Amino acid sequence: MVMRFIGGLLLLALSQFSFAADGLTASVDKNPVLVGEYFTLTIEATGKVGGETPDTQELAKIFNVGPMSTSSRTSIINGSISSSTTWQMQVLARRAGEFTIPAFSVSGMTSEPITLNVIPRDQDGGTQNDVFVKVALQDGPLYVQQAALYTVKLYVGKELLDGQLTAPELADTQFTLLGKQKEEYEIVDGRRYFVVTREYLMQPNKSGQFTIDGPIFNGQVREGYRRLAISAVGESVALDVKPIPENFPGAWLPSELVHLGEEWKPTEDTVTVGTPITRTLTLTATGVTQEQLPEISVPQIDGFRTYPDDSERKQISRDGRIISQMVRLNRPTPAKTRHVYVT
Repeated sequence: MVMRFIGGLLLLALSQFSFAADGLTASVDKNPVLVGEYFTLTIEATGKVGGETPDTQELAKIFNVGPMSTSSRTSIINGSISSSTTWQMQVLARRAGEFTIPAFSVSGMTSEPITLNVIPRDQDGGTQNDVFVKVALQDGPLYVQQAALYTVKLYVGKELLDGQLTAPELADTQFTLLGKQKEEYEIVDGRRYFVVTREYLMQPNKSGQFTIDGPIFNGQVREGYRRLAISAVGESVALDVKPIPENFPGAWLPSELVHLGEEWKPTEDTVTVGTPITRTLTLTATGVTQEQLPEISVPQIDGFRTYPDDSERKQISRDGRIISQMVRLNRPTPAKTRHVYVT
């Protein structure tokens, strides 16, 4: 009797509430958007979703999609019980045009697709003059494993409060930031800009025709007493990567210019037995990293005592090129009197 009574109370209590209908909706916080401008995509499910999440693979084929955040809640309002789950992510379009954000499905529920208009930056009323991005890559085709310099320059015409500049990405290509970014001021068309310059060492590992998408900047600047959101996107760069030539002999060193020089100390042709001699060999090459430089083979000289060699490698960027150098110190010492021709 007691159990029947408790069961009756539960049924009576539940009968006083209604449950919200299940459904799935998708929305964006702005439409239209500018090329390179982030917008927030929100997907909300009413009802239980059993741990499922929306599949964003189709979305990622059209847009740049950031990490997804998830939140859930349950509420009772005027006797109606509702539970909902919300997913949010930052999304960005790199190209202008009209695009469709696809429908999403979760637990048998499906949202409606969204038509999104992406406006070119030359139609945003001139605000692009406050911020823009320039990129540069050396002219001409590259070969597989050849090192090139990819330079990104961000120009901001107002007081910069904060911001984020994306790093370049390309499949089968390695990008390495060289040193620290450089910050300075430049005058462009009579206007003073704060300029951030980053240099990346780029090495493709696969041949073919590629496109390096332009870097994206999003940040905030101060205008009077207000904080304004700004954004910019750099131009895309076409890249032609040549394969290693068939039947290429020897070690592959994809350099435009290779030079091997030497220096002797002392410089005289005649030295006394036991006098230390220093032979400095310098290998310089463009378009390759210091790790790619091959070892210099130094033959042994009959009648000389040879001490362990010292070698040093380094690389710099100059005039849009990567220049690498290896210096090897060879120290043969004559042990007896004789005439020697050193190769």
